[in-house]
Amino acid sequence: MKQTNGLLVNISDEVIGIVTHKPRLMNKSRYVLVGEYEKGLSGYAATVSYSSSGRGTCPLAYSIPTDCVFYDGDVVLITKDGTISVLYEINSYHNSIMATERCNHRCIMCPQPPVMQEKDRTDFNLKLISLFDKSTKEVGITGGEPTLVGDNLFVLIRHIQKHLPHAAISILSNGVKFADKEYAKKLALCNHHDLQIDIPIFSDIASEHNRIVGAKTFYKTVQGLYNLALFHQRIGIRVVVHKQTYKRLPQLADYIYHNFPFVSQVAFMQMETVGLADKNFDSLWIDPYDYREEQREAVLLLRDRGIPSYIYNSQLCIIPKDIREYAVQSISDWKDIYLDECKDCALQGKCAGFFESNRLHHSQHIKPELSFTPQPEPIGENDSLSSFVLSALDKLSGESLSALDVPCGYGRYTVWLSEHGFNVKGIDIDNKALQYIKEKIITNGLENITIEQKDILSIKETDVCDVLINIHLYHNDYLPVFSRLVRKGGLLIVETPENRAGNFVELPYPGEVNAILSQCFEILDYYESKPNNGRVSVKVIARKK
Repeated sequence: MKQTNGLLVNISDEVIGIVTHKPRLMNKSRYVLVGEYEKGLSGYAATVSYSSSGRGTCPLAYSIPTDCVFYDGDVVLITKDGTISVLYEINSYHNSIMATERCNHRCIMCPQPPVMQEKDRTDFNLKLISLFDKSTKEVGITGGEPTLVGDNLFVLIRHIQKHLPHAAISILSNGVKFADKEYAKKLALCNHHDLQIDIPIFSDIASEHNRIVGAKTFYKTVQGLYNLALFHQRIGIRVVVHKQTYKRLPQLADYIYHNFPFVSQVAFMQMETVGLADKNFDSLWIDPYDYREEQREAVLLLRDRGIPSYIYNSQLCIIPKDIREYAVQSISDWKDIYLDECKDCALQGKCAGFFESNRLHHSQHIKPELSFTPQPEPIGENDSLSSFVLSALDKLSGESLSALDVPCGYGRYTVWLSEHGFNVKGIDIDNKALQYIKEKIITNGLENITIEQKDILSIKETDVCDVLINIHLYHNDYLPVFSRLVRKGGLLIVETPENRAGNFVELPYPGEVNAILSQCFEILDYYESKPNNGRVSVKVIARKK
């Protein structure tokens, strides 16, 4: 947050108020008056003055640096040591409240090391929220670990609902507390219209994640994610990229897709080099340019599977051009800078810039780009699916068509087909995934979906569907099963995993799928990637002969 210092008169305890440069007639006690005053004015929470002298009997902070700018509507805190902190910036989209500085993790790159004990902040935060401008668009709830305040987290959420009815809420949490299903349910019962909870996952390997966070909590975080999904909460996953996490970014992306396909987004974040990240700098720092390919592979893997992904805190000039569209201006205004090297860059204003703390620790490949070509908008959720499936559905005719989605996972394709008029059956071996779909069926009133827990190879029925979709789980033994299940004239749509992230064992050999399917199907559309480790990824649309 922005901070400055002044000399104090008649301030012996914390003072908080809304900045105003114009004298007020009503509700003075909610305001901090800013200007050129040699003494504090009566009725205000305090007066903040650029004057070099101060006197009087009212609260006054004077001798404020003249280059320190406050705006009407900002909220400031004056502490008894003379520090003036801007807790809310009227012109910023990055306003948040600190629920607590305590944390049950000790992440090796934490920018704000946690404290062991502190005074409860809830009452202070409730007052702070009441001072925010009513038009505030978003409020973050952060820490430490916000869930350590227990049910007071829900008190804060409801207070935001009451005083800032149009504001979205973003909660940063490690997710561990939500392994308690009742606690996750309490969050859902707040029934906020626009709330997202962002949870970090640092590795697809439990022991690695635990080592990075300094606690054996990986599986509690995973359970927390499932509980939040069960109650239909919007979830984002965050990944801080550094020397100890970058190598397995593609594998982590693949793990997220297979285990948490319900998340609304995944963010890959460049590290801020303060706090414990500065203390552990030598074991954490890697030039972000040097992990650009791993990051690219992870972003594209998720994109191709319909999960939106973003790149936070990174500079456009070091990001491969084909994924720049996923970069977000994510650094809070008060700590966002550009370097001298950026002076003539055409991407300024579109680029995230740098953390102030990274002024000395940044990529050695920063260079200005003198021209700018706009990139297309990111692909939205299910866009890649829609174009592929619709090209197949154009080849079908008739009403009340039936579809099989095997394996259906968490129902991304099952629901899509249902919403487009198909009678859909989803089959999967994962009971948690099927329970999630059951909840979605009830919530959305989807009467044309049935689900069944079963392994693909144990399916015995024949001639049961007009279209069968098999997405991102492939084995040669599945193809004869699919041949039995599709009626004559029906369609089979197969899309194997991408040829990335160590998926080779799941993939066919060149020409293999075409040769097997051609025995019973007319191949209508066929794509095969270039071989990698002797294997290929395949997309195929075929009609049963």
